Amino acid sequence: MLRSESCTSPATVAITAVAMSMLHLWKGNAAAFTAPNPALGKALARLQSALSLQHHRVDLSSSSSSSSSRYSAVLASLALQFYDDMLGQYDRARPLTMVHHKGAVGLLLASTARSTTTTTNRRGGVAIETEVQDRTLRARLLKNMLHLEIIYGLRTGSAISPRLTELLAWHDGGDAKHHSGYGSDVDHKPADQLDRMGLEVVNLNHLFCSGLEDYSLEQVADLDRRLSAWPSQIPRCWHPIVVAVNDEPSTSTIPVPSLVQTYSALGSYQVYPSVQLASIWNIWRLERLVLLRMKVAAAAKSTVPLLGSIHHEEAPHCNRFASTTGTSTSTAAPPLLDDVPTLRHQVQHMVDEICQSVPFHLGNRWKRGSLADFADKTIMQPSYRDFAIPTHAPPPLPRIPPPPTSSSPSPSSGGSHGPGEQHDSLLTSSSSAEAQTGHIIAQGPWHMRRTLGLLLGMLFRQRDGGELVACLREGQVAWMREQFVRTGVLLGID
Repeated sequence: MLRSESCTSPATVAITAVAMSMLHLWKGNAAAFTAPNPALGKALARLQSALSLQHHRVDLSSSSSSSSSRYSAVLASLALQFYDDMLGQYDRARPLTMVHHKGAVGLLLASTARSTTTTTNRRGGVAIETEVQDRTLRARLLKNMLHLEIIYGLRTGSAISPRLTELLAWHDGGDAKHHSGYGSDVDHKPADQLDRMGLEVVNLNHLFCSGLEDYSLEQVADLDRRLSAWPSQIPRCWHPIVVAVNDEPSTSTIPVPSLVQTYSALGSYQVYPSVQLASIWNIWRLERLVLLRMKVAAAAKSTVPLLGSIHHEEAPHCNRFASTTGTSTSTAAPPLLDDVPTLRHQVQHMVDEICQSVPFHLGNRWKRGSLADFADKTIMQPSYRDFAIPTHAPPPLPRIPPPPTSSSPSPSSGGSHGPGEQHDSLLTSSSSAEAQTGHIIAQGPWHMRRTLGLLLGMLFRQRDGGELVACLREGQVAWMREQFVRTGVLLGID
């Protein structure tokens, strides 16, 4: 998108300003990052100017504008929201807000409405190409917005905003109606499927955290089954490799003992194809923990002795789900609640796998990060490329298998995979080992801090978090807190 933007467009000015601010952090100057920044002031002024043009009915959706320029103000707002989120980590007096995000959602909604009213029936040449580009770009911006709201909802217990829900409804209905046969595949990727389920998780979590009982246990159980099936529906090249500390593959070039912060109670860690995929897996685990917390809370309040015997009265959709996932099509409905030991095991397993992802994100780093880290040969980062294993089929090495009564699949477990099994772009030969290590050094601490922050918040700041704490190993919470503090040290956050 930025390749077609002018150097004075709202998106270009905003992203440049945020990048300049980020450079202060890598230079070890957090004070300059939090100080008033003229470049950011310029970005806000440019965005305001663009919005003023829209207010005076300048048609930014006309055919004279490229698809990217129509959404320049939207992207600028998202960039400024990213900066605000970062600033909140370094300035704790600053309240957590979604002002720029809400503005971006409103702008995209307005632009979508204009695009709908100006769409013609022409299906030839440039008209089709422009229409496809427009829809694809709009879908990607919407995907980013949905992901941000899911993270915000997991953190605060809030629901998905009505405006974003309206946008999603238009995208699901309007795009399919007006652009049938001319869309992209952006909605069919595993990460997008997970975000759509994440939307349901966040809305249920809002009802639960608010003390509202406007949901059924059947909804929770059905959504948890769909989430549990997600790992079996994604390409195998997305799955992590589980490496035992004392039994790592002989082809590994990593001196594993240097990764001293492998959680000792597990004796293993997970290696992912990329930081982005590791983040997706951890979001999946957090979403499952949200639903498991609701199920554990319901089990604690239940007066039925054997929770595994509680079944649906009538659940035809569950039978349809079973037939699509290759499981039995028996008319017997699955239980709404597993027995308490199984629920506790599932909670423990999700938290264990989050702990197993810490060494991948942080390696053996303990000091404040700097630009010199990218050339520091003493830094050890576990990398997918350090294991001579074909990227299209990493062998599963599960270290914590579920009990026989558990139907919850592990990300590390095998399972059949469909025709969508292709290599992620980050696994291609064009991506060097040095580049992948650089990605982990730059992004790993941020992703791990967000994951641990969401998990610890779920355990101690949200309703019935104590039910989850009771499921964990002794000392595990303290270890996670230590790693959260460690991410702050790496990022220079006091």
